[in-house]
Amino acid sequence: MVSVIIPVKEKNKYLEETLEDLDRQTYKNLEVIVETGGGSASEARNIGLKKAKGEYVIFSDGDDHIEPNYVQDLVDAMESRLDVIMAGCGYDIKEVSPEGEKLIKTCNAEPLRFSRKEMLCRLFDTRVYQGYVWNKIFKRELIEAFDLGFSEDIRYNEDRLFIFNYLLVNKGVAAWT
Repeated sequence: MVSVIIPVKEKNKYLEETLEDLDRQTYKNLEVIVETGGGSASEARNIGLKKAKGEYVIFSDGDDHIEPNYVQDLVDAMESRLDVIMAGCGYDIKEVSPEGEKLIKTCNAEPLRFSRKEMLCRLFDTRVYQGYVWNKIFKRELIEAFDLGFSEDIRYNEDRLFIFNYLLVNKGVAAWT
């Protein structure tokens, strides 16, 4: 099972669209946890982590568009080798306004493997920024083994800090699909 944790301030049409995207996943064994968590995304994600029962954890935002093979591709990348501790994928960032949709940034992913050191460096590379949690999958047992969570004291770069800590305490490689 894969646990998908979605922090939200309130339910809205964007969340409904994200949930519909999750319903269309080719990978069907999903546990979807929508959590408000007192106002901050970090607090909501931490509450979601305590509730999660899946072997793997994916974090999504309530306004994300998720491609139909997203979860299956990430699971396949995690299971491609025994030493894979984290997997990720490319992404597009779009701005939606009354005038329409505008592509802001694309980060294409190539099927690659990164050592822990290489992935830590990618967290700070602005050309291929990988400091988001919403395009990655993690092993729940590794999160629990080291009591990892999101810092509720900061409001910016909490994703990057979580990934940084996850990579520091876990040996293995990151796979990109």
